[in-house]
Amino acid sequence: MMKKFTLIGLGLLCATGMLKSQQPANAGFEDWQFQELYDEPDEYTTSNAQLYMATGSGNVSQSIDAYEGSYAAELETVVIDQDTVGGMMFIGIPGDSGVDGGYPYTESPDSISFYAQYDIMPDDTAGVLIGFKNNGTMFGYGAASITGTSSDWTRISFPLTYFLPMQPDTMFAIIYSSNLNGGAKEGSVLLLDSITMIGATQEFPNPSFEQWTNLTQELPDDWTTVNPFIMPGAPLSATKSTDSYEGTYAMQITNSVTIWGDTLGFITNGFIGDGVQGGMPVNANPKKLTGYYKYAPNGVDSALAGLWAYYDGEVIDSSLITLPATDTYTYFEVLMDQNDSLVIDTLNIAFASGDVDGDIVTYGSTLLVDALQLEYYPNGLEENESAILHQLYPNPAVDFATLYVDLSNGKTYQLEVYNSIGQKIVSETNISQSNYKLNVGNLTSGIYTYRLIVGKNHQIINGGHFMVK
Repeated sequence: MMKKFTLIGLGLLCATGMLKSQQPANAGFEDWQFQELYDEPDEYTTSNAQLYMATGSGNVSQSIDAYEGSYAAELETVVIDQDTVGGMMFIGIPGDSGVDGGYPYTESPDSISFYAQYDIMPDDTAGVLIGFKNNGTMFGYGAASITGTSSDWTRISFPLTYFLPMQPDTMFAIIYSSNLNGGAKEGSVLLLDSITMIGATQEFPNPSFEQWTNLTQELPDDWTTVNPFIMPGAPLSATKSTDSYEGTYAMQITNSVTIWGDTLGFITNGFIGDGVQGGMPVNANPKKLTGYYKYAPNGVDSALAGLWAYYDGEVIDSSLITLPATDTYTYFEVLMDQNDSLVIDTLNIAFASGDVDGDIVTYGSTLLVDALQLEYYPNGLEENESAILHQLYPNPAVDFATLYVDLSNGKTYQLEVYNSIGQKIVSETNISQSNYKLNVGNLTSGIYTYRLIVGKNHQIINGGHFMVK
């Protein structure tokens, strides 16, 4: 699709000018927006939260291709950050030792049936597992494994086995589009509808997936939180507070989310994949992050503030400090040591309301953060290199933009382009043409940062920002 290309700060940008503007986005937490995240089937916890944190979308969704009623549930296995994640649905809360909790259920069915369409990749397996518990002890279960392909709705049933003479008080379920124990294959898809308890009068919860709730939350601009992990109606972890150090709002982070048995509360200016990743593009090495905080721990808990400096995806430097309890706004600093010739390209900032580093995290501990500011080391550029004339044009552009660089000094350059969460999406080396063609036709709408680099020590010369509409 044709895209319009709008330049912000077109023309000459010296490195010193860029450093002044390289502050954390939404550093005072004044900007918040309501966002529709994804639809979640009632009574279920799904893998949507895990996917949304890293990609902005889920892999469990409503399908109008239903066996009965208006909807079915569709689960798909996808790849994120070089990890293959199957579509998963749980009745109960997944934890390290299985599924905690579940749905109140007091009968003992003979078997389970459901209808499915599926396209499961070779050497992969989808499935449905139903279990029954009494006072937390599992004493009965049944499971169906699904392989191959069926483009028509197919009835599948499986028996339930009880190995203790108990009456259930709780049932739980695990539904998945790929192997749970490794070997998941991208592209496996399972559609499920009309789950029936055979030999019981109490129905399966939301059996035909007709009830879905849209997860809409007020989220801070330019920060990633664990809020998308939270079930509709449950207390959020990251919220705006009018108890601010300056301005109208501060960020309030509370340990209110339990994921895989862990209680969490944190924010980052990057994204969550295999841990916290990404961050803000930078053109110099940070000296310190400063700000103000309040902290009300529950018990012996401690809050944390941290910085992680990256170059080309590798951690070059990091610093993590403890924020002790205080009921008044208190100044803090997170110091960094990286100040050699290698200039980092990405800086991740994160705060946690519990001591996740020391595994001492208690429910309800609350951290307030406000008025963040970054200070940088001088980047050591020679004066004649800190103001290389460059321009990105035309405005607007169609499919391609032209980068003009003054090559009168006889040097070649490297061009890097970053998206809004600090991921490097373009890296072009050995630019020796004064009018270099940059392909922008495959970029999605948003604001991007570009920078020019010269020399074996990756000296940042200058750069700017552009928008794709």
